[in-house]
Amino acid sequence: MDNKVCRIHRWLTTGEHIFEVDFAENKAIGSTTGSDNSCQSPNAKGSSVSEYSSEVLLAGLESEPEEVELLVGVEDDPLIPSLDEICHTLRKGQKLWHGYVIRAHSLPSGYLLAGSLDPCILLQKIPALPQDLPRKRSIRGELRISSGSAFHFDNERPDLIAILIPLWSYIFSIRFLELQRRSIQYSPTSLSPVLAHNIKPRPGNIVLHLGYASRGLVRWLAAVLAPSMGWLVTGPLPPWAAHYSEDTRFVIATNIPCAFYPSDSPPSSHEAADLLIEFCTLFGIGSSLVSCENVIEIVPQPIAAFLAVLMLPLYGRMGLQPQLSMPRMAKTQSTLVTPPNYIRDYINDLLYFMTLSIHPDFVGSIIWSIFWEPGLDCNLVSAWFGSILEVLSPIIRAGDIEMLAKIFMARRQSPALLWAGVFFLGDMRFLQKIILYLETHDEQPGGS
Repeated sequence: MDNKVCRIHRWLTTGEHIFEVDFAENKAIGSTTGSDNSCQSPNAKGSSVSEYSSEVLLAGLESEPEEVELLVGVEDDPLIPSLDEICHTLRKGQKLWHGYVIRAHSLPSGYLLAGSLDPCILLQKIPALPQDLPRKRSIRGELRISSGSAFHFDNERPDLIAILIPLWSYIFSIRFLELQRRSIQYSPTSLSPVLAHNIKPRPGNIVLHLGYASRGLVRWLAAVLAPSMGWLVTGPLPPWAAHYSEDTRFVIATNIPCAFYPSDSPPSSHEAADLLIEFCTLFGIGSSLVSCENVIEIVPQPIAAFLAVLMLPLYGRMGLQPQLSMPRMAKTQSTLVTPPNYIRDYINDLLYFMTLSIHPDFVGSIIWSIFWEPGLDCNLVSAWFGSILEVLSPIIRAGDIEMLAKIFMARRQSPALLWAGVFFLGDMRFLQKIILYLETHDEQPGGS
């Protein structure tokens, strides 16, 4: 067996992604590491990236990447690329991803390009779930409140992502159960509302003032925000089912008495959509807030929560734990609030979104495709991923998921929408999975 065949056999049997030059008949002409300066980053100045700052990024990340074993160039080899090919790929990737970083930095905190968070973009060639589904075993998740939010919403409005996510979780779950013709009921663990003037919150309580909200909304929130499941169903739970742990204590306050009865029926998916719109209108969130130039808009929280719930099955597959920001709930004083009626459109298309969301393997491949480059030769993937990792490493180390979301949105919108859902769920361990993927090319569980 000659040396070239040996290399091909070794590649196929070991599955290694790092090409090595250890055959005597080939002579390496250069390297991307060590003291060889023949393939430096065009912005390199000999200093390592120790911390993340916008000045460094906007200057082109003027630093050397940490020294890791990458690729060794070899001329006239059918498998190993030449040094010129490696250098060209590195420079192309760095320039492209630096451009995405600069575009992301041009957006104010809490803003995205207008229309960029439109989930309907995801539905191209996606079929709907069948109207009659079998009953199969599934899973449920647990939500937690974290000490701080890594994604910033409008500081002048309430931050209710930690409430909107379980509300959307209910809608997804109930729609799935409706397809299975399974009924639900409220559980005894539902919260009991208290009158606002009688409230005596304890340390750690999260008080939700609903004022004169409808009884249906109060009853629904009392169930969805309860510790453990506030609604019951016989048999397995849908993969979107989620609830808060007993460590998270919500208190629901109203201005008028609100009694609950054993005969109360939980809302259907369409009824819950109307209650969600009422909730968003009550707190002044979710309406389209586009800048006067019609270029950027505040991240709509109902859409952010919708995208987050789309990713709950993937989170469950990967063993991740949603970490949601502490709610900020000052009720809006404005009387000119536009109800987010687009929520009904998402309900009408929910069967298509559920088809996408219910397959974590499919979703996993979509999110990792954000890094793929059409037309790139397979033996240059390591160089391409290495260039991306050099650009993104300072941002990942800083835990700046809002900046990552904007960078991905500048890169490719469809997978970026799903990445936004990943980031809205808040488990920072996903950042390490990005590094591992770019280093090893292996999709984590939940990928194909």
